[in-house]
Amino acid sequence: APAKREPGARWRPCRGVTSRAGEEDAPISRRTALARKVVFTVGEAFVLPWATEGATRPASPGDDRRTPFSPAWLRSILYVETDPAAKAAAKAALLRGEALADRGEHEAAVAAFEAVLATAPTEYKMCQRAGLDIAKSYEAMSSKLGDAYDKLANDAKRKVWWWGRGTRWPGWYIIAYLSARNVYFTAKDDPEGAFTITEGLFVLVPIWIGLLFVLMQFGLPDYDTLPDGRASGVMKAFRSLRGSLCLLSQRVRVLVQCRELPSPHSPPATPPSSRRLILRAGAATRSSSPHALASHGHQGMPTHSITPICLLRACRTQRSASNSTNISA
Repeated sequence: APAKREPGARWRPCRGVTSRAGEEDAPISRRTALARKVVFTVGEAFVLPWATEGATRPASPGDDRRTPFSPAWLRSILYVETDPAAKAAAKAALLRGEALADRGEHEAAVAAFEAVLATAPTEYKMCQRAGLDIAKSYEAMSSKLGDAYDKLANDAKRKVWWWGRGTRWPGWYIIAYLSARNVYFTAKDDPEGAFTITEGLFVLVPIWIGLLFVLMQFGLPDYDTLPDGRASGVMKAFRSLRGSLCLLSQRVRVLVQCRELPSPHSPPATPPSSRRLILRAGAATRSSSPHALASHGHQGMPTHSITPICLLRACRTQRSASNSTNISA
């Protein structure tokens, strides 16, 4: 029976019941919350980037006949190899347009840049470079803010920006990863979901390096591969970082392999240090003297290059020598 109310007392709705009589304010179930989070994760990882890519990329032949998210449309979002002749023609048009822009012939330069978009619409980096050059030419032809050329320049920049938020934009996948973590820990009834060192080393670090590599290779305008000497400072920094990461991964891999070499006999009292061997070999590589390695006692290693295979062989040779010394002793 409903509770009796004292005369003059204000009526207050009970917990779980709304102000409308008979309507339950049912809490969201755990399964429903998980389903919503999964949908959000799928949207961030797949639906939104692919939809943005399809809506903002330059038009390709047959785009008007493809239904969004149909198999044919999905295949068209993936990288389509450009015909080598068309790609060469697009590169030539890009360089010709930049030469015209340097001479102040901006109208002819814009026509050349638009030819790049029409000839090779799936070449992202080249087309993005052409789009930025179109914006620069329109800005050069503009006489004041807000005129027709200034609006065309802003429109060209907007197209470049929006296409850059397609499948190559790393922000989608960062948010998707964080959302996937939330789904995982919610399913485990772990409200805290703290980051661990294992996750940082084996999940986060590869993800960040992979996203950086993909962004550098496929997500930046093409000021790096064309032979015109216009590599930007950002691209130089990325190339330097890529070389450093490759060198670091080689050193770590060789060090791990040297430490994991099997040793059937007990090691000597003063075991050789693999790390010291690697450092000495690297120092000998940087030295210009042909006898640099001999001075460190590694005569069998070449002076022109120290590769991970050479270092691994040196570790094995030194380990075998140590084992032979133990046996003879």
